[in-house]
Amino acid sequence: MNRQECLKSLAVLYVEDDDMTRTMVAQILTRWVGKLHLAADGQEGLYLFTRYRPDVVVTDIQMPVMDGLQMSRSIKELDRDTPVIVTTAFNDQTYFLQAIEIGIDRYLAKPIIAEQLLDAVARSGQIMLERRELQQFHEKAEEELKITLHLMRRMMLAEGLKDPGLRYRVQPATRFSGDLVGAARAADGSLFTLLADATGHGLPAAINLLPLVRVFYKMVERGFTLSSIVAEMNSVLKDQIPPDRFVATSLVRVDTLNHTVEAWNGGNPAMLFVSGAGETLHAFPSGHPPLGILESDAFDARTTVYHWQTPGHLLLYSDGLLEAENAAGEMFGQERLTQALGARKAPTLFESVLESVKAHLGDKPAHDDISLIAIECRDTIASPPFSS
Repeated sequence: MNRQECLKSLAVLYVEDDDMTRTMVAQILTRWVGKLHLAADGQEGLYLFTRYRPDVVVTDIQMPVMDGLQMSRSIKELDRDTPVIVTTAFNDQTYFLQAIEIGIDRYLAKPIIAEQLLDAVARSGQIMLERRELQQFHEKAEEELKITLHLMRRMMLAEGLKDPGLRYRVQPATRFSGDLVGAARAADGSLFTLLADATGHGLPAAINLLPLVRVFYKMVERGFTLSSIVAEMNSVLKDQIPPDRFVATSLVRVDTLNHTVEAWNGGNPAMLFVSGAGETLHAFPSGHPPLGILESDAFDARTTVYHWQTPGHLLLYSDGLLEAENAAGEMFGQERLTQALGARKAPTLFESVLESVKAHLGDKPAHDDISLIAIECRDTIASPPFSS
């Protein structure tokens, strides 16, 4: 946008108590700007500003009723981004200091030279228009993000996560979580549970998780095996996400009737089967690469099975939990997790781990998404769950 186009797009408020100067400058501005408002003192200028909200304000300093600096201060309090250009015949350092403190954008000495005035208005107006455009872009992007977040939450959260045998927590590092949890009961009553951790953070990571949602819930509903589900997940991700992206995934099937846990772990921390006292009875370490790396013919979907003799809980968690750093830069780590399980200061193991991580972080926000799932493993589901 050239200077002429910029000036024609602007509404300008000009405040000057001297009639001759105001008339002369008004004649110049009228020929160039899109809309001109005139005021004879600061009080009138403030009134016109609040009523019309012009794009640029040009004002004298010394005026009756309310001077230009007082008016400018009030205008800046109403809208910090409105450019204010001060014109004055005085060369007093006090005025300069006050103008700086108020946030005056430009300063023109009298007598006013038309070209300098038009140039100052155009430059200030261009900055204002860019700010306004950026603000509109930000507001539009914010609205789109809200809609996207709402849709993604609806897609990722299913009724299965309300299962009485399961508790979960996803604590995003940003508005969009790069972690995904899912749970669904199969027709035989077994509980399938998913914890996926995509590369990166925020919206780009969350988008890479979307292909998993439909695959997981549809295949559980149709009675597919754990191996078939994880193989299809890998195939879909390999086809749909960028080649430099992948998803660390833990997938389990808990069968309380037969006292078994079937698991597949690709790139996530070891899943733990712990007793009610917090003792680790079995671990399912990562035995595979994350999903989305290998082609289908090279992918290993074989699972491992653990048969429990003692009832307990199966814990799944993302690496964000272990890597949560406190103010001293110390990670939460496996040792603190083991201590949290053994100490059992909270009513449940699930809450004990969460409280321990929270205490470790203190006031420092986590740099990565933190996810934790606890599944109750025993003959029947207690009510309320997790009472052991």
